[in-house]
Amino acid sequence: MQSDARKTALQILIKIQARRLPLDLVIEDFQTTINAMDPKDRRLMNAIVYGVLRWRSRLDRVIAESSRTPLHKIEPKIRDILRIAIFQLIYLDRVPESAAIHTAVDLTKFISSTRGAPGFVNGVLRNVQKVWRDVYDPPAHTPLVQRLAWKQAIPEWMLERWCARFGEEKTEALAQSVNRIPAMTLRVNRLRTDQKKVLELLTDKVRDIQPNPWVEDAIDFSHPDGAIDRLPGFRDGFFQIQDAAAQLVTLMLAPRSGERVLDACAGYGGKTGHMAQLMQNKGEILASDLSAAKLMRLSHEMQRLGITLVKTQAADLTHEQSSLNLGRFDRILLDAPCSGMGVIRRNPDIKWNREPGGFGHFSQRQARLLHTLSLLLKPGGLMVYAVCSTEPEETTELIDQFLAAHPEMQREVPGARFPDQARSLITEKGEFMPWKESFELDGFFAVALRKTGRRKVIV
Repeated sequence: MQSDARKTALQILIKIQARRLPLDLVIEDFQTTINAMDPKDRRLMNAIVYGVLRWRSRLDRVIAESSRTPLHKIEPKIRDILRIAIFQLIYLDRVPESAAIHTAVDLTKFISSTRGAPGFVNGVLRNVQKVWRDVYDPPAHTPLVQRLAWKQAIPEWMLERWCARFGEEKTEALAQSVNRIPAMTLRVNRLRTDQKKVLELLTDKVRDIQPNPWVEDAIDFSHPDGAIDRLPGFRDGFFQIQDAAAQLVTLMLAPRSGERVLDACAGYGGKTGHMAQLMQNKGEILASDLSAAKLMRLSHEMQRLGITLVKTQAADLTHEQSSLNLGRFDRILLDAPCSGMGVIRRNPDIKWNREPGGFGHFSQRQARLLHTLSLLLKPGGLMVYAVCSTEPEETTELIDQFLAAHPEMQREVPGARFPDQARSLITEKGEFMPWKESFELDGFFAVALRKTGRRKVIV
């Protein structure tokens, strides 16, 4: 069974690298196989996939020092096999070295038809056993960015951007935080239960369970005993998995009972469910997304949660004319597609799938969405713009440019429904930026924008 866990991990890593697909989408493609695994094998598979992606460049240094063949000339599938084996050798104490090497050779026989590949893998890993302790850490007195890039397995260009914004000390803390395995967080669905009931149900099924310190309805935990959808209370709609930072974004919007609300770029409905809860399932939420398949899953999720006020509409909200057919809204949540640079700890593949000049693609689409949705907002209405990124092109710079072109829109400080304990995460401009204060939460950005009713002046 452990070889099946390693085999599935290898197939996931190969697909991510070959197609440059996001990790969460690839995991979803393998979900049936993963769900059929024994819990121990599922944990091993997850540890390997996330560990290899988290430490990839550091593992590659060991390969380069242990192989006569240059790293870039090693067949990609063989590179991934070596990464899997080396990760186990260095990080997984319970996996015997012999098992890591033998299963790597077996995987090579399974995946590659190249003559001599199993012998090559065996030889490299035997060298790794001898040298990895001498080459895994950077030399003393290595400059900060190079040292962090080496030790924390983060591209230098990312670290340079962070240093320019946060300074060296906070960048070092950030680099360490993005490589820590985060707790899982759920949001209690108060339409069906309360926090006490969920804590009682899950106490014996997960580890490290405790109320989240930032959000009243959130609970943190780790190491669930099986798949999430098999935990007690899930099928009853007692909770949704959702990071506390994402919950704080919805609390900035603070929708009320009876309002008409647009959840733009709704995805699978994490924030949709939270909005419905805040609205006490009274009013109307229109959940919109480019993907009709996502909206179908969103509808099933709302049924599980006992939510009835949500309608769905597949649409490209960058197109102004077609979007106007959706009508006007009291509140709009724009959780925009973004680079994901603030959620690397949950999606370590982002480190290797982003380029230093690639943020313009995201910001252009975000700007179009902001403009179109501002037209759909009623005078006096509130729109929250949010991204799981802290990069200026997608956050502060973008909002400054948007407000300069839309004088009818103004920043607004989060209202009374935003938790007092999270007020320290709000900047002087009223923007939600948890990484300015703490690295405990995902790196979100959000800002509330009120439509004053003044017409836009076109010069």
